Amino acid sequence: MKVFLVSFVILTVALATEFEVSGNIFCESSKKWCYTVELLESDYLDNDYMNYHEKCVEPGTVQEPYHINGTQKDDGLWDNYFEIFLDFSHNCTGIKEYFYHQVAIVSITEKSFVKERMDFDFNKNLPIESKKEGSE
Repeated sequence: MKVFLVSFVILTVALATEFEVSGNIFCESSKKWCYTVELLESDYLDNDYMNYHEKCVEPGTVQEPYHINGTQKDDGLWDNYFEIFLDFSHNCTGIKEYFYHQVAIVSITEKSFVKERMDFDFNKNLPIESKKEGSE
């Protein structure tokens, strides 16, 4: 029984998938503005939050880089894909705004997933076309 438990723990750790998302946020505010970004895996009943980043940006900063990463071990019963999203909040336009953006749907068999140059225009709450993504 002990051997089975140890094997199960090792197998669970070995199957974890790492996610990394980065890009730039654009905001043409003449005032200090702040944002939060959460990396999450969407599920029917409850989302799995992997990481959270918060930052305030000085006035006149039009382009701000962001980077967030996280790890998921499984996606529940009968689901073989991770549904990866970014959840943003910001006050670029002078009022608190929120938006939720799908990054990718990734097989649970992947070891890692990287999405670079996932840029967002906070002036309009729109994503800017992504440039590069990849899985292992």
